[in-house]
Amino acid sequence: MAVKEKEWKTMAADGKADKDTKSAYKKLWDSYYSYEPREDHQMAFFSESIGHMNEVGRYRRQRIMFSGYEIPGIMWAFIVIGGVITVFLNYLLGTRNTWILAIVNGLIAAFISFSIFLIYNLQHPFSGDVSISTTPFESLSKSFEERRQNRVTE
Repeated sequence: MAVKEKEWKTMAADGKADKDTKSAYKKLWDSYYSYEPREDHQMAFFSESIGHMNEVGRYRRQRIMFSGYEIPGIMWAFIVIGGVITVFLNYLLGTRNTWILAIVNGLIAAFISFSIFLIYNLQHPFSGDVSISTTPFESLSKSFEERRQNRVTE
């Protein structure tokens, strides 16, 4: 729940990991380090569980890394200047019908503008109109809670 409720918002705002979530993650690993399985079935469960925790850690690191990623300024300059040059070079083609040239240039400019808008929104994956949803975390949390409830009632 900490990922969905705290870290997601922190990554959207700062592009960094949430301190409380980082602390909870560290405590979880500390509990793994202090656990000593005694029987074979505990060892098998523990081994499988460690594998899943490593996956959780890998995905968390990727999520944090992608949340802070920014397209370098030189790339932005290339994209914007390239778009402007593309539109202006289209005027050199020349045509007898100015309306067709204006429509084609308008379409090209709209496509380039939309591409720039999309690139900008995708570099901030945890905020904005084009953002990654917390729905998978919600369903995973719900699934864990249902399993825990079923285990308690058995």
